[in-house]
Amino acid sequence: MNKGILVLIGLLVFSMGCPDIFDPENGGNGQVDVALGPPTNLKAVSKTNSIELNWDEIINDSLKGYNIYRSLNPGKDYGKINNYPITGNSYRDEGLTGGITYYYVVTSITKTEKESNYSVEVNAKPIVIGDTNTDAPYLELCNKEATQLKKDQCLNDYAIQYNDISACREMQQLSVDNCVKEIAVNLQSYDTCKEIKLKNITIRDQCFYEIAIALEDTTGCNQIIDSSKSNTCNAIVAGTIGSIEACKKISIIKDKDICFKTIAESTKNFVVCTYISTAKTTDIFKRDDCLNTILASIKEEAMCEYYLDKTEKNNCYKVVGISEKNPVICNKATDQNTTDYCIKEIAITEQDSDYCLQIKDTDVFQECVIAIAEVNPYKKVCELILDLSTKDNCYYNTAKAVQDDSFCGYILENEIRDTCYYDLAVDLNNSLLCDKIRSLNNALKNSCYSSVALNSLNSPLCEKVTGSDTYVDCYKNIAVELEDYSICNSASKRFPLLVYLTPDYCFYKYAEDTNNSLACEQINNLTYRNDCDVNALS
Repeated sequence: MNKGILVLIGLLVFSMGCPDIFDPENGGNGQVDVALGPPTNLKAVSKTNSIELNWDEIINDSLKGYNIYRSLNPGKDYGKINNYPITGNSYRDEGLTGGITYYYVVTSITKTEKESNYSVEVNAKPIVIGDTNTDAPYLELCNKEATQLKKDQCLNDYAIQYNDISACREMQQLSVDNCVKEIAVNLQSYDTCKEIKLKNITIRDQCFYEIAIALEDTTGCNQIIDSSKSNTCNAIVAGTIGSIEACKKISIIKDKDICFKTIAESTKNFVVCTYISTAKTTDIFKRDDCLNTILASIKEEAMCEYYLDKTEKNNCYKVVGISEKNPVICNKATDQNTTDYCIKEIAITEQDSDYCLQIKDTDVFQECVIAIAEVNPYKKVCELILDLSTKDNCYYNTAKAVQDDSFCGYILENEIRDTCYYDLAVDLNNSLLCDKIRSLNNALKNSCYSSVALNSLNSPLCEKVTGSDTYVDCYKNIAVELEDYSICNSASKRFPLLVYLTPDYCFYKYAEDTNNSLACEQINNLTYRNDCDVNALS
């Protein structure tokens, strides 16, 4: 049979068996032809004569768009209001009647016209400016309050929540204009600001100001009557949109400075800070304050030169030097203390005592090497420490860190040195290190042999113990660990203060620890054996 025919048949069979892969309706990408879930986080915001809907976008290659359904009745009677699928994740329903509550749900629809279930329902009521809103549910809601003030608070909350100016106008004790201002800001509506009485010029100006800043719109700033506030508004907007030339045209220096600072902060460009005047606030030059804001996120050596105050400039070199881990930058500070602390921070970060050697001040130098020794002890850094106790602790920590007893030998304080040998002997199971503990510290030396013997289950090592109690415990502990009381028979040393044979004490203590009566039977002294049966096993 012709090979071309065979290939054609094979492809035909394969494509019939894999409809999802070759289905052109799914874009040939293996997508399953099913509906997606409905949009989530649906919100309805009242606008002038309209309602704006927003929801979280669905990220899926098969999504075609969204359908909007509206009803005048909650939970039913929905009708689709869009002719074509909405491709974004917002929709504005225009031309609505004020005072009426509208209910909305949204669905998603795929490229193969598979539609999801309804989303969670939301509702809102459009605002009509100047409308008396005869349908006033807030009256029934708020008239239940006992006092006029509480009634006003209820009306204020309702008005702001539903952007309903008519509710503001029912208030008698709280500010109607403040209420209207909050709604205007919610709606970002200059027209609503104009509803505020001219006698309340401060509130009216603040209304235009907040919306203008939010919209980055100088036309709103120009509607502010107070010239100072209008200039400040224009300065912030000019700064926000990043127009240096617009900032330069501002006549009032204070507002011009605000404008430049806004641009500098938004663009993270410290050069813009240099346009700011040399004026000071109560404790810092405005230019330096601007530079400090940039310095918090961008560490560049070049910006330090632009500081006006010497202390702030030195601090800049310190911050940049630490960030860049570069002592050369630290040394550009004219204050030696700042330079020293800058280098100290680099040394600690890098855990390198060589940096500490560049520090001039003795106290800061010691702080540097001690800080490194606490985190990363080693012989070189220990040698740099002046305080003997701290130096000894450094050698001790180094010995522990590298498990090397030679560092214990550098310790001058006898107790710390003995402890160093003890800890390493136990860590390494090395009884030879116990030999290095001073005989004057006999208790620690005996404890060292006993601990190493137990760790290694080496009962003959117990013979190096010279204290009676520790000697008995050494054999007893190994016997308990091995569950073999016969080991007590090896405890052959005699001690003048012990009345009975040493193994008898070992058997007694073994019986106490394990509640094993057979251990009592091993005791040679009859009186002590009877005591073991009565007391050790109780």
